[in-house]
Amino acid sequence: MALENHSKIICYSSEHFEWSCPERGVGGFGHRWRVALLFPPIQLKGKSIVMEQKTEAPEVKDATPSKAKTEWYKTGFGIVVAIVILPFFGIWWIWARSKMNKIAKLVLTGLISLFVIIVMISGGSSSTTTPTTSNGSVKTNTPAQKVVYDIPSYMGKNADEVKALLGTPKSTYEPNAQQASAGVDEGSIDYEKDGQPLLITYNSKTRAIIDFFLEGSDENKMYASGNLNKKSNDYLTEAVKQANDSSKITGLKASKKLASELDGSVKYNLVAFEISNNENYNWTECRLKLNDKYKNETGSTIKAKDKLVVNFSDFTDKDGTRFNFLSQEAQSLYVSCHTNLQTLRSNYFSIK
Repeated sequence: MALENHSKIICYSSEHFEWSCPERGVGGFGHRWRVALLFPPIQLKGKSIVMEQKTEAPEVKDATPSKAKTEWYKTGFGIVVAIVILPFFGIWWIWARSKMNKIAKLVLTGLISLFVIIVMISGGSSSTTTPTTSNGSVKTNTPAQKVVYDIPSYMGKNADEVKALLGTPKSTYEPNAQQASAGVDEGSIDYEKDGQPLLITYNSKTRAIIDFFLEGSDENKMYASGNLNKKSNDYLTEAVKQANDSSKITGLKASKKLASELDGSVKYNLVAFEISNNENYNWTECRLKLNDKYKNETGSTIKAKDKLVVNFSDFTDKDGTRFNFLSQEAQSLYVSCHTNLQTLRSNYFSIK
């Protein structure tokens, strides 16, 4: 039976109190009872009854069973987030809500506590600082300097070997015979590559390289250009200052680091010492001390692969008294000299 909201059904009564509903074509008390139940209220109009139908649309329920909604913090992902962000909540949940055994709870509690400690330490130690130079000015990020000459790889090689590595030089200098006889024993090779000049000085007699000189006013750039390290144990470096302004430099020198002990020998006769330099480098500014008492501080130079004769009479004590070779015997000689960039090379020779 189709129903419409507020529809009206008109029925008539008979002598036997039976209801007749022509629109439906059905009579009887049972029908009246059914109609009365389904379509209240009833309005009497003479012998007719007007039943006003007031219906409501039936409520439609979803046949699909609904799932219980779980709060996000009770999901596995939520618990992980809570443990990471809120460690103390994680510890509380482990002990108050989880069904883990005691050992597992202790392990997880320890890991969370360790995590908190690491975060606190790293957070406290990290700070934002502005890099400054030694004079207090702010450093700026500059691109890495290019290596032009790999000077450390040249150390220990002679002038001819380095020349073969670097190719044709810009210019060279070699003392001639007359200059050599006058004591000039230094030659040089001049290079320029990628705008960076390099001067190599060597001993013309032994061909051993004395030093490498990188020309420039920027010390850091010179170190980078020569692939040099200030803290190296294989070579020495020294910034060369300008003669008229010590706050500025003209370049950077580098030379091989030699053994602290001089390689030489000493002989003597009745009146003098003969000191031999067995190395490929000149000994300069030499200081001599006889029998740990008498000194000779004239600053002599002992040439590479050469000898120097020093008279006994050239040694004096602190009072100015000369060594008397007639009444005294030479027992020892201490020799201290400069070599290239090294200032503390020496040797102690016993005399027999």
